[in-house]
Amino acid sequence: MTRATGFSLVTLTYVIACAVALWVAESLPYDRVWTLGLASLAMTLVCFTASFLARNSSYFDAYWMVAPPVTCAWLWWHHEPGTSSVRAGIVSLLVGIWAVRLTINWIRTWGGPGHEDWRYVEIQKKTGRLYWLASLVAIHLFPALLVWIGSISLIPAIATGTQPLGVIDVVAILVTGGAIAIEAIADEQLRRFARTKKSGAIMEEGLWAYSRHPNYFGEISFWLGLFVFAIAGGGVDAWRCVAGPVAMAALFVFGTIPMMETRSLERRPAYADVQKRVSMLVPLPRRKG
Repeated sequence: MTRATGFSLVTLTYVIACAVALWVAESLPYDRVWTLGLASLAMTLVCFTASFLARNSSYFDAYWMVAPPVTCAWLWWHHEPGTSSVRAGIVSLLVGIWAVRLTINWIRTWGGPGHEDWRYVEIQKKTGRLYWLASLVAIHLFPALLVWIGSISLIPAIATGTQPLGVIDVVAILVTGGAIAIEAIADEQLRRFARTKKSGAIMEEGLWAYSRHPNYFGEISFWLGLFVFAIAGGGVDAWRCVAGPVAMAALFVFGTIPMMETRSLERRPAYADVQKRVSMLVPLPRRKG
C-alpha cells in the first residue's frame, strides 16, 4: 500500500467516524456533556475498527485533532439563545488553527500505512495476544476519554456562555494563541534539527534549550486556554471544566513524558546531563551543570 493510499484510507475512516458521531449526537436526548461523551465513544469505536482491520493502532493518531473541531461545529449548531457569537467564533477559530497545524505536522511526520508509533509497538511486545484489548483500552478509549473531558470546556465557551466579552476573554486568547505558537515553533525547531543532526546529537536549541518538552507544554496550555474561555463564558459553574486541563497535564506529566524520557536515556546516555540542565516541562532558565 502506498503512502497516498494509506492517507486516503485514514481520511475515509475519519469521515465515517465523524458522520457516525454526529448521527449519535443528534439521536440522543441527553444533555450536551453526556451526548458529546457517547458521540465520542461511537467515533472512537469506528476508528478502533479501522485500526484493527489495518493492524495498525496509529490509525487513531489523527483523532486528537479531528474530534475538537467537530465538537465546535456541533455546539455552534446547538447553541442557546443569548450565547456570545463573538466568543464562540474566536474559540472555534483558535481550535481550527490548532487542529490544522497539528494535522499538517502529522502529515509531515507520518511514515505511511506501515508505520506505527513506537509506544504502541512497546505495548504490543508487553501484551502479546491481548494486544488488541490493550489497544482498545489504552490507545483508543483512554485518550478519547481525555479529549472528551478537555472538550467539555467548549460547551460554556460556545453553546451556553452568555457572559459579555471581557478581560478573561483576553487572557484566554493570549493563553490559547500563545500555546498554539509555542507548539508550532517547538515542532518546527525539532523538525529542522532532525534533518540536520549528527548521530547521537541531543536537541538543546531554541525553545528546547529551556524545556525538554516545550511542545507538550504548549499542548497542556492549549487545553488550559479552553478552560479560561469556559470561565469567561459560563461564570462560576464553568469551574468544573477544570478537569480538562488537569487531566491533560496528568497525561503528559505522568504518562507521555516519562516514556519519552526513558526512551531518550536508552538511546542517548548523555541525555542525563540535559536532564540536569533543562527544565522538564515549563520553560525556565537553564541550570548550571
